[in-house]
Amino acid sequence: MLDLVAPAGTPVPFSFLLKSLFPLPDSKERGDSFIDKIQQEYSIEYCYLLSTGRGALYFILQAAKQLADPEKREVIIPAYTCFSVPSAIVKAGLRIRLVDIDPRTLDYNYSQLEGVDSKDGLAVMACNLFGILSDMHKLERIAGENQLYLIDDAAQSMGSRHGSKYSGTFGDAGIFSLGRGKNMTAYEGGVLVTNNDRIAGKIDDSITELAKPSIKAEIKAFSNLLFYSLFLRPRLYWIPARIPFLHLGETVFDPDFKLSQLSGIQKSVSALMFNELSGINSIRKKNALAIGQALIDNGSYMIPGYTESNCPAYIRLPVICPNNSWRDRAIQKLVSRGINATIMYPCGIHQIPGIREHLGPDCGHFPGAEMVADRLLTIPTHPYLKQTHIETIISTLAEMK
Repeated sequence: MLDLVAPAGTPVPFSFLLKSLFPLPDSKERGDSFIDKIQQEYSIEYCYLLSTGRGALYFILQAAKQLADPEKREVIIPAYTCFSVPSAIVKAGLRIRLVDIDPRTLDYNYSQLEGVDSKDGLAVMACNLFGILSDMHKLERIAGENQLYLIDDAAQSMGSRHGSKYSGTFGDAGIFSLGRGKNMTAYEGGVLVTNNDRIAGKIDDSITELAKPSIKAEIKAFSNLLFYSLFLRPRLYWIPARIPFLHLGETVFDPDFKLSQLSGIQKSVSALMFNELSGINSIRKKNALAIGQALIDNGSYMIPGYTESNCPAYIRLPVICPNNSWRDRAIQKLVSRGINATIMYPCGIHQIPGIREHLGPDCGHFPGAEMVADRLLTIPTHPYLKQTHIETIISTLAEMK
């Protein structure tokens, strides 16, 4: 069977899983270790660990909602981003205000953002898609001028920096994701960080009330991590890739997600993985540079956010093809040669079935988001990508016409 390189992921050493079994799963020390590392490295006062990144976002939004005037109920987000973002907004009982994106950066179209009527605005989000950092200086200014909370969603950019300040630590609060395809992973999980005393005051009681993971949940967390650690490897990834009920790579709009604390097993693994984050991000950058420059030189492709001098730590390398047919044929060729290239999100946020009732005004047509959804393919950058894989990717995409 042909090796198959997973579209995204972060290797979890088996030794980390063994270490996660000690101390016992209900030990408080393991969570404290990870929290301490986050607080010290990122200069953060308050840090909370949850079972998902969207759960972390939900608690931030709930806190902001409680602190704001009653009419402030809209959250401004890009029209192309992870479906978990609108899921958390709807679960928090808020409305979604969409702004189109610039396909060259996958960040906001800032001329459009500047013109948004924010009289009902509660917050604006930086989404840092694929690890491409949003323009935080512009967002800080816009948030300040319009009295909006600024939420720094670093689910896909953990460990990246604007100068000396880490992504996720700007604005009023931020989140990181520990999901399977993120910069570092505990299979799933979320981290909520803030230096805002008022937001933390609202969050403290809510998170404390969440039930602690049961022994059954701890066993499931360990089993998931063990399965993931084994089958992310190219020699074995074809097995889970052929199991439909695993729904690998799918993204869904689901406001009914459950809220819980992060398991002890996952806290331990996260504390160990955090030590590896910088090295893993360096590998992602190196792989992205090798592929990205070749594709830029080819002339047929656009890589959002790419610069040779300051290459992002892409969790996947986003490649915009000349048209939809080209994109689909390229994915088929790459998969046939052992590279599991994929699309990312299948549509803009405004095109998600059932979401219309949750959208604010001016949510009709977003050409930037629609073009990206139609023409984007993503390429793995993780540490299991080797030089032979890189050469296959470059030669395959060079063949396309």
